[in-house]
Amino acid sequence: MLLHLGLGLVLLAAAVRWASRYPRECGAFLCCAIPAAYLAIGGNTLQHRWALWLHVALAVVAVALIAARGSRQTLVFAMGALLALPAGTAIYHRLLPNPDDHIRNPATAPLSMDEEGAGAQSPFAPSSAQTNTGKIIPSNFFMDSEACGQCHKDIYEQWKGSMHHFASFNNQFYRKSIEYFQDVTGTRPSKWCAGCH
Repeated sequence: MLLHLGLGLVLLAAAVRWASRYPRECGAFLCCAIPAAYLAIGGNTLQHRWALWLHVALAVVAVALIAARGSRQTLVFAMGALLALPAGTAIYHRLLPNPDDHIRNPATAPLSMDEEGAGAQSPFAPSSAQTNTGKIIPSNFFMDSEACGQCHKDIYEQWKGSMHHFASFNNQFYRKSIEYFQDVTGTRPSKWCAGCH
C-alpha cells in the first residue's frame, strides 16, 4: 500500500512537471489523484468505495491516453499490463491463500469448555477468545469504548445507538448475574462469558 502511495506521489510530481507539454495526459493523471487523496485522508472503507472505483477508472483513462501517444503496440502492452495486475493478484490469492484471511470454525463443536479456543492453557480459557500474540490485552485498553470510535467511527456510532452497548458491566442485570455466578461457581466459568463481553 505504501509503495502504491509513494509511486503515485512520484508520478504526480512528474505529471505536474510535464503538464504544459502533455496537458491531456497529465490532466487525466492529475484528475486520478483527486479521489486518491480523498481515500488517503478519509480512508479506503466500504462507504468510500465510489472514490476507489473513480480512482481506478481515471487511472485506466490516464494510462490509455499516455499509451496512445506511442505506437499501437505500446497501447496494447499498457492495457495488457493494466489488466494483468489485478488478474495476477486474484490468481495469486487463489493459488496461495492466506489462512489468516478468514475465520475458520471447527468441524465439530467442543465437548467441553477446555476445548474452546486455544485450550485450557490459554489465559482466556475457557473462552474461545484469542489474541494474535496469545497474551492478555491490558484492561485499560478496553475501559473507554470511545477509544474504539477513533478508528472505527461508523461501527462505534452504530454500536452506541443500539442495545448492544449495554452488554457489559454498565448493564446492572448482566453485572449482578455475573457476580452471582462467580459467588456460586468461582471466576473461571465466567471467563467464558467475558470472552465476548
